[in-house]
Amino acid sequence: MAQIENEIYIENLGKYPRIGRIMREKLGYTISHLANEFFGFPGMSEKSLKRYEQGEANCPANVLDELAEYYICPIDDLFDDDLILGTYRINDQANFRFTPYRYKETNHGPDIYKDKTFRGYRLGKGLRLREHLYDLIELDHDHQHLQLPKGSKIFFRNAELDTTDVITEQERIYLVHMFPSDIDGYPANHKKPVHDRISFITKAHLMPNTYQPKLVAFYYNNELKTLNSQAFKRGIQGIAEKIIIDLI
Repeated sequence: MAQIENEIYIENLGKYPRIGRIMREKLGYTISHLANEFFGFPGMSEKSLKRYEQGEANCPANVLDELAEYYICPIDDLFDDDLILGTYRINDQANFRFTPYRYKETNHGPDIYKDKTFRGYRLGKGLRLREHLYDLIELDHDHQHLQLPKGSKIFFRNAELDTTDVITEQERIYLVHMFPSDIDGYPANHKKPVHDRISFITKAHLMPNTYQPKLVAFYYNNELKTLNSQAFKRGIQGIAEKIIIDLI
């Protein structure tokens, strides 16, 4: 049945991709509601949105960006043709590529239930992309002291220009850029000229009950090290704000 529906759909493909109807209907919005939400935004009148949905007009990139941000979803999920041709329609109802659930443990045992508030997900969710710059680093191996598996993706907010109050007694993950001389017991087999900095990822926190100078505990080569807080602060390049773990 799905194959027949897809063949019919292919025969009726428009000149332009059909954009946004599945996501809009998934959330129960009308085109009028959406147009009112973006009143005054170029290219997002009710007439224009309807033409994008029917594949009668080419949807501008800035409209795609605004819709993806509004729906909190990847831009790919706005392309209805891709979703439908991928057999993501059941009984004429559009569906996500997966069914979202939530999980909690209670006094009466574990409970897993469908997430009715789910609105899509994208890598940038939770990051302040309009306020800060970010570096994305993927781990090429299981990391011992970070306790993160190979493939983990860490988003670091650039902190080179703003390291105010970024070191507290709460342990966090940092991207740092240090001289070997700042690392007590720097391994001899890690050959690096003393005037060259090295970049590495570490967990660190301000040590309690230390006075001037305040000391920071951090890890290098999976060994615990200490350094005065001002020197550590000067070496901070980024602060981890988001971690995505892929197990396959």
